[in-house]
Amino acid sequence: RFIQGRGKDAAPHLGTCVNALKSGEFSSTYEFRMNVAQLCFEMGNIEAALDITEGLLEEDNRIVQTWYFAAMCYFRAGDLGTANEYLQRAVAMLKKSPQRELMAACEDLHREITKAAAQGGGSSGGGGAGGSGEGGAEGMEQE
Repeated sequence: RFIQGRGKDAAPHLGTCVNALKSGEFSSTYEFRMNVAQLCFEMGNIEAALDITEGLLEEDNRIVQTWYFAAMCYFRAGDLGTANEYLQRAVAMLKKSPQRELMAACEDLHREITKAAAQGGGSSGGGGAGGSGEGGAEGMEQE
C-alpha cells in the first residue's frame, strides 16, 4: 500500500508487523526485518526503524549497509554524534571491501552530518562530529 501511495492505509499494517517483530511472535529473515526498518524510516517512524536496526546489528555487525542505514536513522533523529560514529564504522568496513556506490552515499551523509553539526542542529550523542566542524572526505579517512 505504501508503494501505491497509500501510506495512511499501510501505517496500521506496518505497525502490526513491527509489534509482531518486537514480541517475537514470528521468526523472520534478516532481509525482511531490514525491509521493515526501511519502510518505518520512509514513513517517518524513526524510533521503530532504529529499534529494528539496532537488533539487526546485535545479530550480525558485519553488514556495512546496516551500519549505513543506522547512521541515516540517527541523522534523521537528530543524533549527529551517533550518526557520525555509525557512519565511520561503515566507512572503515568499506575500506576493507570497497563498494563504490555505498562509499559515495557515506560521503554524502557525512557532508550532511557535518553541515547540520556546524549549524548547531541535533545532538552530539555518542561521539563523532557533534559540532566539531570536522568534515569532508578527510574527516572520514581518519579512522
